[in-house]
Amino acid sequence: MFYSAREVFGRKACWLLPLIGGLLAAGLGSGHRANLIHTGIVLLLLFWVQRGFTPRNIILMAFGLLLSLGLVYLTSPILPSAVQRAISFLPGIHVEAAVAADAASTWYARTEVARIGIEMIPQYFWLGRGFTRYADVIPGSREALDSITFAVLQGHFLNGFIGLMVNTGVFGAIGMIVFLLSGVALAARVLRRVRQTSFDTTLDRTSAVICCVFLVDVVFFFFIEGNADWALRRFGMYVGMLFACWRLLDRRDWQTST
Repeated sequence: MFYSAREVFGRKACWLLPLIGGLLAAGLGSGHRANLIHTGIVLLLLFWVQRGFTPRNIILMAFGLLLSLGLVYLTSPILPSAVQRAISFLPGIHVEAAVAADAASTWYARTEVARIGIEMIPQYFWLGRGFTRYADVIPGSREALDSITFAVLQGHFLNGFIGLMVNTGVFGAIGMIVFLLSGVALAARVLRRVRQTSFDTTLDRTSAVICCVFLVDVVFFFFIEGNADWALRRFGMYVGMLFACWRLLDRRDWQTST
């Protein structure tokens, strides 16, 4: 939001690029691979929106990516376990056996939770089961239940469509999908407007960031994250921010024209 793609790869590249790389590396400490992938996709989308994929910038990004990957592969055996877990999806990467087993179990849990959710859809097809709060009403439920059972009881199926169908039923799922598609259409309209600018103002850059994060979050909601309860509140906030961006762009254009 503070700097455009032109500035990131311009005279300020000597400190902005290492800063961005350092922030991404710091995020690996969470151990969540999805965070790294999500941030990477948002950055790529932002650079596309700001027309940052020039031949010079592509060469710089390719060189930086190769350098970063080489460093990661060389140092992977001595990295903290949380960081090893976050990079365990890289092909041929060397991580501890316990870390590799934990990462593999996550994929198994995801597929198992989704399978159980699909089997539950016919039972709650029309009205939905509703959102649950077993972590609050069952003392020690997080410790007493395995991760798959706990996720199913919470209605967190790691797939947005399955979560909506089970928790809200077919009418709630249709309503949420229509709402999200409307938000996507609004984000696309905002992006078309800001792409016509040079991204010299904070409003243009902020609008682009909000749109890109929203679009990536919609995809992640349906295929990776899938927390339907949280999505109802989170995407409502996003769409409100998109409306605010649109109105602010309208006001700026009106002031410019007068």
